[in-house]
Amino acid sequence: MLVLVAEAWGLHVALTRFRSWRPDGDDLQRRWSAVRRVQDAMYAASRPSANLGDVLAVARQAYADEGYPDEWRDHHQGGIIAYEGRERVAVPDDPTAIESGMALAWNPSIAGVKVEDTIIVGTEGHRVVTTGEGGPPAEGAIQT
Repeated sequence: MLVLVAEAWGLHVALTRFRSWRPDGDDLQRRWSAVRRVQDAMYAASRPSANLGDVLAVARQAYADEGYPDEWRDHHQGGIIAYEGRERVAVPDDPTAIESGMALAWNPSIAGVKVEDTIIVGTEGHRVVTTGEGGPPAEGAIQT
């Protein structure tokens, strides 16, 4: 597992990646699929007018729906990222408002698996900036 928080011009992004040298077993594949669906639910809930507590509530429900109701307690789920690796980590009932243009790094995990990318929230959805998903980089952005 590689967990990377990179900084440029004072701003941070976070991502987690795994590499395996043997095939995943059925149980591990189920956990990977489940944690990705939790991440998808968190992304969908990350929109202007929501708050961090709203997203965490959606995540908790998604964990339960996947059959892992208590896994959200084993690792922080992420939150606002910008001038620090996490400016604010989401907690239950957190009233911190999500605004358009805000960077969020969610990192749901289930024992043995974790996903993490950094997104920028927009009025029409979000853009994953650590993978390039969602369109070309902004003008002046560093391309790798």
